[in-house]
Amino acid sequence: MKRKSITIYSVIISIVFAFAIGFFAFNIFSEIHTGTVRAKNTFDALTAAVKKAGTPEEIKAAVLYPENYAALFIADNGTPVVASPNENAKNAESTRLVKVYRVTVSRNETPCDITAAIYVLRPSVIFYYARFSFIIIMIATLLTIVLIIFISATSKNEFSDEPDEDDDYEEISQNEDSEQDYKFEEENSQEDYEFNSETTESEGENSGIILETHDVDAENSTQEATTVSEDETDTAADEIPYGKPAELREQEQEAEPDVSLFTLPEENEAKDKFSPVTGLSWETQLKPRLETELVRAASSEQDISLFLIKIPGLSFTDDETKEITAYLLKEMPFRDKLFEYGNDSFAMIRLETTIDEAEDYAEKLHCGIRELLPQEKNDCYIGISSRSTRMLSAERLITEADEALRHAVEEETSKIIGFHVDIEKYRQFIKNS
Repeated sequence: MKRKSITIYSVIISIVFAFAIGFFAFNIFSEIHTGTVRAKNTFDALTAAVKKAGTPEEIKAAVLYPENYAALFIADNGTPVVASPNENAKNAESTRLVKVYRVTVSRNETPCDITAAIYVLRPSVIFYYARFSFIIIMIATLLTIVLIIFISATSKNEFSDEPDEDDDYEEISQNEDSEQDYKFEEENSQEDYEFNSETTESEGENSGIILETHDVDAENSTQEATTVSEDETDTAADEIPYGKPAELREQEQEAEPDVSLFTLPEENEAKDKFSPVTGLSWETQLKPRLETELVRAASSEQDISLFLIKIPGLSFTDDETKEITAYLLKEMPFRDKLFEYGNDSFAMIRLETTIDEAEDYAEKLHCGIRELLPQEKNDCYIGISSRSTRMLSAERLITEADEALRHAVEEETSKIIGFHVDIEKYRQFIKNS
């Protein structure tokens, strides 16, 4: 069913609903408007009939349309003849929907008291118009439900009739796009965000801000290397043996080395990837692991923070080191994100953590570690740096955290320093580099 037809049907149904509600409201308003005059005429007719009645039975017969009365009391010479619903009807009071009339008439020289509570808005009228409007709305609603079920069934059939090849093609295209985006981010991280080791520093309110010069020659050489690798890729693509037998292609694929995006150093390829002394990852694994996490964080637009924890005078073979590493593993149960760093420090990678959240978390770490240290080694310093929506290398993040740690050691104001970055200035620095 076309969208235009659905729109027209929706407008028609809305008009029907509006008509049903308007019809009910109009008739109720009309009933209230004419109810007072009708009640007065009904009471006058009742009074005239009672005057002409000769016996109590004739008085009862004079009451026509009893559904129009909320209450009725007629007493002939003090004796109740009609009491509906009971004798308390003589005490009825007027309301917005009921009008009460009282009068005493003479019947054959005998006084006759009449108290009548007559409906201004009759319940029978409310029921009649409400039933009519409800039936109209119910029919329109059922038609709408049937139409919705029909459209849903038709849409499912049309979707199921489509071939699955398009879905497979779309999935393959998305996988190729994601791989291209992943490689594009890696190239950007290598080409646009390599920084020279020489830095200039200026201090912010609570952090060290590092500005580095951009190496133009390195960028040109990187671009040339990228161009060469692309040419080699094109040449290799031309030499793909599409016509070779399947067994020969499998042998050639097995002979080719498995080249991953991030190749760890040779010492990390050993079976024991963790230090036997501390149980944490080796320091040599920090940079490649951080590089991998930075790419993942950038692809999912998440933040990531690096903590460098320094305890002067600490040795990894000390007894308190076991307690500290146990505490760190309790706070960060993933050993591949905890590293030895230097001779007296530890490094921690924490995902989905902004610089402000990292500083709050560092306060907790600082208090927990100091409680485990003896009095002569009761100093603990923490330097922090975060990705902060930037595209940067692991080496850059480690340098920032190291600089923050140096400030924490040298300054006496705070033992926890976070490297805060002005995003706008950083983007302008990258643009001008």
